[in-house]
Amino acid sequence: VMPSPFARTLQKGGCGKWIPLVVIVVVVFLLAYLYYFTGGDEPKQFIARPITKRKDELSATIVASTGYVTMPGVNSLVEQKEMFYSTAGLESLPIFFLIHNDEKGASGKDWGHMYECLANQGTYFAPDLINHGKSRPGPTTMKRVIPVEEHAESLSIFVRKMFPDRDDVILVAKGEGAEMAFSVAQQNKQRIAGFILFAPTFQSTWVESIADIPVLLVWAKQDQVVPFSGASAVERAFFDVQTLFFDSIIPEGVSKVEAHNPEKFKLEQIDIQIQDWVTYIRKYRAPKKDQ
Repeated sequence: VMPSPFARTLQKGGCGKWIPLVVIVVVVFLLAYLYYFTGGDEPKQFIARPITKRKDELSATIVASTGYVTMPGVNSLVEQKEMFYSTAGLESLPIFFLIHNDEKGASGKDWGHMYECLANQGTYFAPDLINHGKSRPGPTTMKRVIPVEEHAESLSIFVRKMFPDRDDVILVAKGEGAEMAFSVAQQNKQRIAGFILFAPTFQSTWVESIADIPVLLVWAKQDQVVPFSGASAVERAFFDVQTLFFDSIIPEGVSKVEAHNPEKFKLEQIDIQIQDWVTYIRKYRAPKKDQ
């Protein structure tokens, strides 16, 4: 039986004691070589394959991947847009479509605290808006500022391409991202099962045609980015709203601005609430399948 390389380090004399060190150096070199010549952190290219309903209720394995969805440009001969996304989940009901804000430095990773929670309840998709994250063009290659309406149209194209026959897509948005979520819902109402809204900016005119879509509204009363006083307007505008409000979530020494991100501090409660709410809306939308 070949003795362990580590056992050789106990022998006196010879070069055997250097073998573990040599092995470590070789492994580190190989890892560095692979990282450099395979692009390191470059996203993997996947063909955008539409996600269709599965007959089985759950899959036992969480599947994770990344990819791009091609978007038509204002001038398709000059401008080509590719929206990067990451996804993981059980490939079961429902789909959580995560929409981040259109601000400098924002990307789908802003929802990172929610990934595990949502991947264990269904499948999440976290796209990077064009001009953000790993989408093309990105932050360093952007040619023009893209208006909110165009971002919403790109997200709508994503939904139509990737979820052509689904009616269980849940739009998840925070703050100013809510306006894009409402626009996506208006353009894809038959595919949208609900909204999960974190302290959304809001105007009642944005939701007049989609007010019958169920809402889970999450808000910290300490929120200084989007004041909690706006919660009542959201509750009045939609027919079916469940709420999860937090009186106090900021630990001592943490900036009060972080109250805009309750998922960082109250993830367990949010996770449980989402589970209960998803169970509810699946029953709520069941009649639709027979229409």
